[in-house]
Amino acid sequence: MAGPKITFSVRKTGGWARFGALIDPAKANGRMRSNMRNATSHNAKLFAKQIRKVIQGGVAPANAALTIFIKKSSKPLAGPDALLFKAIAHKTLDPYTAEVGVKKGDASVNSAMVAHEGARIPVTPSMRAMFAYLADASDGNRSPGVLTGRAAELWRKRPGGWKALKKSTTHIVVPGRPFIKLAIEDKSARKTAARNWSYAYAAALAGKVWKAQR
Repeated sequence: MAGPKITFSVRKTGGWARFGALIDPAKANGRMRSNMRNATSHNAKLFAKQIRKVIQGGVAPANAALTIFIKKSSKPLAGPDALLFKAIAHKTLDPYTAEVGVKKGDASVNSAMVAHEGARIPVTPSMRAMFAYLADASDGNRSPGVLTGRAAELWRKRPGGWKALKKSTTHIVVPGRPFIKLAIEDKSARKTAARNWSYAYAAALAGKVWKAQR
């Protein structure tokens, strides 16, 4: 080759072990999975907290008169019997996936579905009879001690003041209150979650361990 020749050499000046660790596929992949799992777990906790915040704040529409009478609270999904609030849980499945909400098999899962999606429940003869018994007990025409099952449970929650259902009442309508959907779609929570995943990813590329900021 004609023309001037260029000669160069490479000399190790330190940091090669760290560089090797950064480009090592096995170590890099493990670090990425660890960081992303930390971020996913933290975000699952974040959204579980956001769901509880939505429940505490109340979700429209307001409780119906009968619900207020039973629960002694006008705030939907909350109040003295707020089992739904306590049932909110989260579980990290893998570095990139988590479940947040009411666990399958939990005693509150059916009521959670009804609360979230709403329902139109037909009034059965037994339901109508139950309210009639409660009304009789409230009027002094029946001893509360003879009430059993759901009727006895409702009486314990609210002794007295019950009325029979009107003949025109053929369904009990539960309006949907999408507390999980509202929490997941919260812009601030989504922005925080995206930032956590982004920082965890960047930290993995830099060879660092990502931890949630308190």
